[in-house]
Amino acid sequence: MQGPTHVLIGSALQKWGMERQSWWLSNLVFIPICLLGHSICDHFAKLTYHPPQPDFNDVFWVVYHLAQLLLFILFLFKFWKSYKVGIFFSLFPDFDWIFIHGAKLFGIQHPIYDKPYLHQSLHYIVDHVPPFSYLQRFPDLTAHKELVIGEILLLGILCYYLNKSQKSNPSV
Repeated sequence: MQGPTHVLIGSALQKWGMERQSWWLSNLVFIPICLLGHSICDHFAKLTYHPPQPDFNDVFWVVYHLAQLLLFILFLFKFWKSYKVGIFFSLFPDFDWIFIHGAKLFGIQHPIYDKPYLHQSLHYIVDHVPPFSYLQRFPDLTAHKELVIGEILLLGILCYYLNKSQKSNPSV
C-alpha cells in the first residue's frame, strides 16, 4: 500500500486501541500490530495499482503518485498529533527504503544496509502465521491502473472512521 494508507491504518489502529484500553496498554499491544499491519497491507498491495518500478513517462503514474504524496503530507499533518505512535510504527518498516534509496542517491557503492531487512523480517512472520500466510497467494495485479479504486475506497472508509471518531471526541 501507499504511504497515505499506512498513515490512516496506523491512526485507525491506535484510535481503536485507545477506545478499548489504557494508553500504555494499547501502545504496548498496538505497536506490534502496527508493524505487522504494515506487512499485511503490503500483501494486500498486490491487489492494487502498485508497480514496483517508477515510470515517470506515464502521466497516470506521475499524477497518481503526486496525489499520494499530497495525501501523505495532508494525513500526517491532520492525524500526527493524535495518533503519532500508530503512524510512526505503521510507517517504520518503510525506513528500509529510505536507507537503501538514500545510499543509491548519495552514490554509496556497498552500503551496510543494502536490503529491506525489517520488511523481510515482518513478511517472514506474516508469511508463516495462519491465516495471514494465505495472503501470499494473492495474484500480482499491481500493473492494473483501475485498481486504484480499491485503495481510494479504503482511504475513504478510514477517513470516515477517523473523522467520525474525532467529531464524537473533540479532544482528539
